[in-house]
Amino acid sequence: MEEMTNLEQSVPENNGEESFEALIRGRYKVEFDQKVQKILEGRLKALHRENAALRARGEAREAAMTLQQQEMAAACDGFDALLRRAVRYGASRAGQDIARSLSGGRVAENGGGGHAAAVSHVDPARLTQAERADIRRRVARGEKVKFS
Repeated sequence: MEEMTNLEQSVPENNGEESFEALIRGRYKVEFDQKVQKILEGRLKALHRENAALRARGEAREAAMTLQQQEMAAACDGFDALLRRAVRYGASRAGQDIARSLSGGRVAENGGGGHAAAVSHVDPARLTQAERADIRRRVARGEKVKFS
């Protein structure tokens, strides 16, 4: 009890920061410093564990990125080869089209191939007057009509 009374007397009246600082710098300094040191060491160990885990994760991520970069490079190489083939094909087709247009040949269009869908032999003597008039109109427009 006497110790308690002595302790109360040694503690300043305001019971604030000044009394706490007086205790940790005075009589309890060694114990307080040991406690703080123990807390700091625990935090430091936790930081070391976290650092090791982050490094391991970083190395794993780096290995995954390297693999991903290799896959991407392989895909780009395949795309480049495909693009080169497409350009060669396009250039070849363009060359063929230019050669065809310069030679005067027409590209076959729907019904424009010069061949009738059905071959029929027409006797001009058996045509009606309307059919002969139709043939005359077609010839006047420039169409070539053959009776075979």
